[in-house]
Order: sequence, then structure tokens, then C-alpha cells
Amino acid sequence: MDNDQLIGLDWGTSSLRAYLLDANGTIVEQLDARAGVQRIERGQFLGAFETLCAPWLRARGDLPAVACGMIGSRHGWRETSFLPVPAGLDDLCGALTWLDDLAGRRFAIIPGVCTDPDAAFSDVMRGEETQVFGALEAEGLREAHLLLPGTYSKWVRAERSRIRSFRTFMTGELFDVLSSHSILGRLFRRPEPEFDLPAFKLGLDRIGEDPQALTSLLFTTRAEALLDRMQPPALPSYLSALLIGAELSAISDELRDGLPLLVVANPDLTWRYGLALDHYGWRWQAARGLPAARGMAAIAHRTGLLRV
Repeated sequence: MDNDQLIGLDWGTSSLRAYLLDANGTIVEQLDARAGVQRIERGQFLGAFETLCAPWLRARGDLPAVACGMIGSRHGWRETSFLPVPAGLDDLCGALTWLDDLAGRRFAIIPGVCTDPDAAFSDVMRGEETQVFGALEAEGLREAHLLLPGTYSKWVRAERSRIRSFRTFMTGELFDVLSSHSILGRLFRRPEPEFDLPAFKLGLDRIGEDPQALTSLLFTTRAEALLDRMQPPALPSYLSALLIGAELSAISDELRDGLPLLVVANPDLTWRYGLALDHYGWRWQAARGLPAARGMAAIAHRTGLLRV
């Protein structure tokens, strides 16, 4: 444990992922728990942290910690600010929220990022900003488009190592709601069957031909089944393609500037979005490693919490 100098916490809505990092920011060990913000009663965050990280804290009780994600929301341990774009790593470091008084150690929460709060409409992120900077550092890039798909899919434009702009698409949540709480999902087979590539490509073709007809095309998921043109196991893949294709169509004009496109996601989502990007002829690359951990290490180095 002599070289293990930091705990990094990727603390989201439904899960908590903890990384033990050495002085170089390398991951020594990783722990996971279904202890996201929505699963913890207010006032119990310290207990959740100490329970998950108990093996590390027993070995070295004074380990500092850095956290990103929904732990900094108004439903989290302590609410942090949203920094307006453009925002860089130094801006995040200057706006950390410190929980030393509550955590009994050096403990920082990374702020979120927002678009112009005075604009006609605004957007926000928590946690993705840390992944963005970790991915840029891993790839040695200062400018890029970054796609962070998930429940809320984020498209980020980075310029000069700063988040310049971003947009959010509720693709993952829409798929879940339509699958579980709409007339479409009643025809789905449970549990969700294996991925169906022909159905996925058909959905991409249809939405690609008429992106503005999404709400009409969504109902074809039901029609295809009722007319026996598509079997129930293929329906989730078809629906997924319609939603992902609509997202890609909405963002396509912003990707024509020639900047690299990084996909920052787990392997399953990277593969699925990669299929769609390939289908439409977009060049992309998968982000390497674990960007959230790398981003937290970068912030810890800049603030002196992690010393080489």
C-alpha cells in the first residue's frame, strides 16, 4: 500500500465504482457496489464509502479521495456547482467541493459543467466531464468530439483541452421507458433476447431515410410484430436502432469538421454505437482504459492530492 495514494470514486445514480490509484494514477484495484445516490438514504454516504473501501482504509486510514458524478447533485452528499463552458481541467480543480469535515480525510467532489445558463435553453452534466478529460489525456488529444452513451447520451465538443459545448439525448431512458411502460414493449420477449443484427440495420435504414419521422417510425415496432413481419426477439434491436439512428442524425452536421470522434462507453454500448456509426459511414475510435479514473487522477495531481 506504500505507493497507493488515492481513492477515486465514480459515484452515479445507481452504482458506485471505486478505484485505488497509485502515485502515477495507475489503477491498483477496483471495487463496485450497487450503492448509487438513489439507493442511499441521506446522511448515509460516509457509511457507504467506508463499507465499500474498508479493505483499503484498514491498510491505510488516511487515504484521500476524489469523487465525480451524481454524488455532487442536490440529492448527493453535498451539492456542487455547475461550471459554464468553456471549462478545462484547471477550472474544475478551482471549483472542487471539499468534504474533509464530513469524511474525516481529504475528500473532494468534482463539479459538473453546464452550457450558457442565460441561453434560451441549457444543458448540464455530472461525471461525464471527468471522463472527457480522462479520455482526451489517454489519447493525447486537445480537440475532439466525444460520445458518451448511456441512459443520457452526451455529445461533447472539446477544443484546446476544454469542453466547448455539449448536447444530451435521452436515448437510453427512452428505450427503457418504451420497452417497459408502453404498448410497444408488450410484444417484447422477456428477458431481452440476443441482439438481432438484421433488425438493427433495418431500423437504422428507416430512421436514416426520414429522421424527423421518429414518433411515427416508433409505432412500426408494433406493426411489424402484429403483421408477422418481424418476430418478437428482433423487436428490441429494431427499436434501439430507431432511437440511436435519430440521435446520430440530429448530431451529424456537427461532426463534419474532421475532428476525431471518441466513443467513451462500456464494451456493449461501444459495440452497438460503433455498428450504427459504421453503418452511416462515420469514422470513430473507442476510448482506451477507464477515463473516469484517469480524469480523477489528473485532477488529483493538479491539486496535490496525488504526488509522484
